[in-house]
Amino acid sequence: MSRRIIQLNLALHRDIARYISRSVNVEGILITVSYVSIKEDLQSADVGVVCIPSNEIIINKIVLLLNSHVYKIQKSILSDLYLKKIPAIRFIHDHSYRVFQKIDELIEQSKI
Repeated sequence: MSRRIIQLNLALHRDIARYISRSVNVEGILITVSYVSIKEDLQSADVGVVCIPSNEIIINKIVLLLNSHVYKIQKSILSDLYLKKIPAIRFIHDHSYRVFQKIDELIEQSKI
């Protein structure tokens, strides 16, 4: 992965997380951006999100909500970053958080 893509991943991560914290209000749910992965051709970016509390219904609703805000997010990013074109953003659920929870539960069970 090139240095430029790494820098863009970090900048998009920061700006998307800032937008979500300021503009997407969901009562009682914490939404966290876990990663941003821009494709090598700079045409699209996958944004992994984690929701707490997490169940499939809440996660699906949050991902749909965030995907409905994509145009506004891209417009906000364009005003902060000086790019000719912003990658097409797609929000997806990051399942790694569940894996960490299961590992933590297994560790706790083994201590008993």
